[in-house]
Amino acid sequence: MVFVRTAKVYKATLKLFSDRYTKNLDSGWEETPKVRVPIINFSQAPTINHVFLEWLMPNTTYKTPYLDAPGTLNTEPAATSSVSYQSDVPAMQNDSDTEELHFEYTFAQETQELGIPDDKVPDEVPLKYLGPTGMLRASMCALDQGLSKPYRPVQAYTRQQLVPNGETIKVKVPLWPVAFGFHKGRNSS
Repeated sequence: MVFVRTAKVYKATLKLFSDRYTKNLDSGWEETPKVRVPIINFSQAPTINHVFLEWLMPNTTYKTPYLDAPGTLNTEPAATSSVSYQSDVPAMQNDSDTEELHFEYTFAQETQELGIPDDKVPDEVPLKYLGPTGMLRASMCALDQGLSKPYRPVQAYTRQQLVPNGETIKVKVPLWPVAFGFHKGRNSS
């Protein structure tokens, strides 16, 4: 069972850390890889503790997916096209709604999507937001301009800026990283 194997790996790693910093033992903690990522593979067992030398991963290629009218996601923008649907049909959110738009991308090679999602959420969200997870105190939202990148905000945490009652401010919340593996010919939608 993958969960049991994973739990054993993390328990052993936690023991190395604990022995080093609570008992001051030479446990070998310093040799532990700095970046280990579990990669979710949809057609196979997950890859546990895939090791990278640094975060963000070297040789990363950032791509923007573009929607196209035939229902595909492409790596290049398509000519102007449109799709439509009747928006007042009740949605059951079970991937088979009659007026649902669906876009799909087929991977031409083995691909790992790793990194930090980016999402812009409207100021008012009347429903529960079901997207990437991230947390931040609004009073600590100032960014470190030297470390921040367009795809990765880094907070400065140097001063607290309280938000006055009734005032709206823009907050760039760092989202938790994710990792997915796709095999050649697999689809993502």
